[in-house]
Amino acid sequence: MGAPGSSRSRVAAVAAAAVLVLAAGTGEVAGKPARGKGKPARKCSSFANQAAAQDYFFKRGGSPRHKVGGLDPDRNGVACERLDPPYKGYVEAAYEERRRFFYGDIATPKGREGDYPCLYKNTKKQITRRVIVYRVRRGKPNIPLLPKGGKERGADDASKGTTRGGGSGGLIWKLAPKGRIRGLFYVGVPQSESEKGGPIEDCPGFRSRAVKVR
Repeated sequence: MGAPGSSRSRVAAVAAAAVLVLAAGTGEVAGKPARGKGKPARKCSSFANQAAAQDYFFKRGGSPRHKVGGLDPDRNGVACERLDPPYKGYVEAAYEERRRFFYGDIATPKGREGDYPCLYKNTKKQITRRVIVYRVRRGKPNIPLLPKGGKERGADDASKGTTRGGGSGGLIWKLAPKGRIRGLFYVGVPQSESEKGGPIEDCPGFRSRAVKVR
């Protein structure tokens, strides 16, 4: 398998190995989401903000390859992009078994003005997005992967993430923890912070589905 700059389809091929799903905005492991069966999907106009629409989309199994009604017409994994803030995005996570690194894509909503307000290094708000790989521990708090020395191995996206260009609102990321990796993991994208360190309430954190590494 190649580098993380490959197409989204290659991320999907490995991510398909995930057997559990993490409910968006929580630390709980949930069962496999309903694939749009039962009640018809809600419309964007029924949500108070984009983050609420994104939570609903994620919990219903939404992704670039799985529609949930008409919530994601451009199929980038982000629902109802023109709704009011707060905004949440969508992150895909996969693991390269042979080379031992996590990788994937992040997509962020356009926002009402179409300027991707929560994008990595947005020029208007000077936001930096980060990615952290968390290990799922049953009955215990989930923890970020830590290298020797005890410092967080979340890694600022500045050295790993690259925009796809063309105002796409997307990032490609890669993280390579040390040592042997086994179990369930997910990627968290923490709440955005300004360069002064304060949280940006319009851009709360979000996470991927779980990936099982054997």
